Amino acid sequence: MTSQVFISYSHEDAALYTSLCLALDGSGISRRDVSRLALGQPLAEGLRTAIDECDVCVFLATARSLQSQWCLAELGAFWGAGKKVLVYLADPAIDESAIPPQFRGNLWTANARDLVQGIRETDTRRVHGIPNGYCVNLGRMTIRVIFGQIQEFDYADEACMVALPANEFFDDDCINDSCSALGAFMQ
Repeated sequence: MTSQVFISYSHEDAALYTSLCLALDGSGISRRDVSRLALGQPLAEGLRTAIDECDVCVFLATARSLQSQWCLAELGAFWGAGKKVLVYLADPAIDESAIPPQFRGNLWTANARDLVQGIRETDTRRVHGIPNGYCVNLGRMTIRVIFGQIQEFDYADEACMVALPANEFFDDDCINDSCSALGAFMQ
């Protein structure tokens, strides 16, 4: 499954938005079409839904979008939700210093190919191989399946939760048996 993209842009930049959509569509990138917002649905509710459904926000940075309070609110909402934000500098007259400070440095591009590559690298629902297991990102949560003995696992991070495999049989003595996953964890 590929990442779903939300594009934040000023409606005064409709031609640039259309060009970007054509480039993304041609690259096989799934995007949320704001024109499909339900009639009568408040824009704020539509933005909350987009944040839930989309993995990445592309900010179409132009002089108009950088002045738009709504665009900056969309950008901030995605950033605050821990979602990836890619700034596409579509106006060559804009200097990097005009971009909000949290997105300066290597978090923006003026190259459409780099933008497409950045989106593809945001395939958060794809299962990735890691040493001794697998990993998948779901929103701000990362799930890692690590094979091995629990005694050797470093779970010092307070944000870490350990889930142990179980079957339909549970014996109270398992908690005292260091050979069982539960016993090893408790001891």
